[in-house]
Amino acid sequence: MHYKGDGIKVLNRDASKHVNKLEMFSGSNLWSDYSLGGSLYIVYSYNTHYPMYVYDKSVDVWYENTTWWSKTTAKHKSQARPNVECQELDNDDMKEYVERGSMMAYMEYKAKVA
Repeated sequence: MHYKGDGIKVLNRDASKHVNKLEMFSGSNLWSDYSLGGSLYIVYSYNTHYPMYVYDKSVDVWYENTTWWSKTTAKHKSQARPNVECQELDNDDMKEYVERGSMMAYMEYKAKVA
């Protein structure tokens, strides 16, 4: 895991270009990172408590956080939106997905707690 501020410095309005290329970037309270194993590309607003978008390379799917957080985070979401359709997850599930590191591990976790 990297730290906020790593990656290409960008204006927030240009973030989507870097998201679509899966590039690490840092804007104004908007940034991206790769998971420890590198299979997830994650876009955050402010801090790791709110992963806005997650791309899982192992299943070639984008996920979007559907939980409302703030007006500023909503703006960040529009500035960083990938140019593809996203599957929807709420904030708790997005954080679990990131913590588990893969779709398989996330689904196994969900099955155990169900």
